[in-house]
Amino acid sequence: MKKPETIFKEKVLSDLKALPHTYFVKIQQKTQRGIPDIFICCRGAFIAIELKKSEKESPDDLQDYNLFKINEAQGMALTADPTNWKDTFSKLSKFACYQVVSPEWRELEAIRYRPDLSSYQKEDSTHHARKSR
Repeated sequence: MKKPETIFKEKVLSDLKALPHTYFVKIQQKTQRGIPDIFICCRGAFIAIELKKSEKESPDDLQDYNLFKINEAQGMALTADPTNWKDTFSKLSKFACYQVVSPEWRELEAIRYRPDLSSYQKEDSTHHARKSR
């Protein structure tokens, strides 16, 4: 039987797959503590989510520091648990579908790094693998 936190994590990942204009990665925290659980790029915005198994659980000091640094760098750091996920996902969904692009963002668009994707083949809908040479 799956643990409640595993069920919640799977729900979050499933929901994120449905968002348009969104790329996300579930972070495997084997070597560095305190890194948020999920990194998201949604319409060019960097969002980090720290998952918690209940509303009573809060980030530890290192997680709190990293979430602060992400916000300080103009990213969006969030914490989510099963009680607030529906509201959090609703807001993410609205952002993914309706973000208004500022003139400053359009200026950055002009200098955005654009890799040569001709050397990649599509592996699945969210990941790319390097072609063997």
